[in-house]
Amino acid sequence: MPRNPFGWPKRSRHRGVSLFLLFANLGLASLIVLALAYFLDMRSPAVNVVVFIAGLIFLPALVGLFLTRRSDEYVQALWNSATSAAFAGLVIGMVATQVGLIAIGHGNATRQQSDQLHSIPLTLPFLAFFLVLSLQRLRRGR
Repeated sequence: MPRNPFGWPKRSRHRGVSLFLLFANLGLASLIVLALAYFLDMRSPAVNVVVFIAGLIFLPALVGLFLTRRSDEYVQALWNSATSAAFAGLVIGMVATQVGLIAIGHGNATRQQSDQLHSIPLTLPFLAFFLVLSLQRLRRGR
């Protein structure tokens, strides 16, 4: 097995692709759990434990996706399309938040509505990233 300058064995391309797809699945599953728990406003001790575990899975999945993003041309194409969608989601979320804040400023909104509105720019890019990543995987057949 070829070695890099530090003496560690290099990863094969196939292993990098497999890891990228595993991290993509873990990230999507944990994001779905986090989004459902947040938007359905579930607040029980059992749900809090599940949300905590999903959060612990989500962050390493993001790091793993970032570290394996250049494993293959297929993975690079998935990464490029997903990051473009995340950027578009960020821009749309920022504009929607500003429009929503203006609308809330003219009406009587509760504190919870205002807090949920502020979570849009944080949530929408991740949702867009994993949604486009999954759709591209389905479209390309892997």
